[in-house]
Amino acid sequence: MISRTREARAQFISAVFLSGFMIIYALSGSFQSSPTSFLFILFIIGSFGSGTASRWIEKERLWILKSSPLSMRRYVKEVYRARVAPLLLYLSPVTVAVGVPLILGGLSQPSFLLGVILALPGALEIASITMAGGMYFASKYGQSSADDILSSQQQELADIRRFLFQTIINLVIVSPLILLVFVSETLVTILGPSYLPTLAVGLVAMSILFTSLSINFLLNKAGDAVNRREDL
Repeated sequence: MISRTREARAQFISAVFLSGFMIIYALSGSFQSSPTSFLFILFIIGSFGSGTASRWIEKERLWILKSSPLSMRRYVKEVYRARVAPLLLYLSPVTVAVGVPLILGGLSQPSFLLGVILALPGALEIASITMAGGMYFASKYGQSSADDILSSQQQELADIRRFLFQTIINLVIVSPLILLVFVSETLVTILGPSYLPTLAVGLVAMSILFTSLSINFLLNKAGDAVNRREDL
């Protein structure tokens, strides 16, 4: 119960920071200049919250599950759904509240409007991918909550190294979403405003498909990593 309470509090704080950043970014007018930088900075901030997902590893629970016929891939996906749902529940209303004024204000600027249409759901997609990446790295390199082999100082150093490596890999994974926003203005300029609805539907569908495949890949890897570890 304590662990769940701490994790829920950590997720709420992370969502508050992300939501606050989205509101400040939109109100300051910086979003109009570059929706791409919005996603990049959001990724960096989100890495400190939703990306650190090591508390779900508990040696006793995983030992029991690994000795049962339950698929670890399925277990990891269920844990992920239970973790990501509250985060998206916090972030979605803010995304809508920020997005509606931006969309209404960009109706006369088709290239900017497409960037907004891609960046707002992209913020939720990046948060989801970052959390899946955090769970994968925790399953592969994280210390069990019941494991006292490493000293506190050694564990902190290991966590820092893992976090830096995790941030770099996650950035590579989410970079196609940022790239879609980056090239959207060029696509509208080349094809013309009349193609805006088609481009919007196509690019959003691509981003959703990419996000689903990325999350599924990371969670499958996390399940396999837990199965291979002998200390869990």
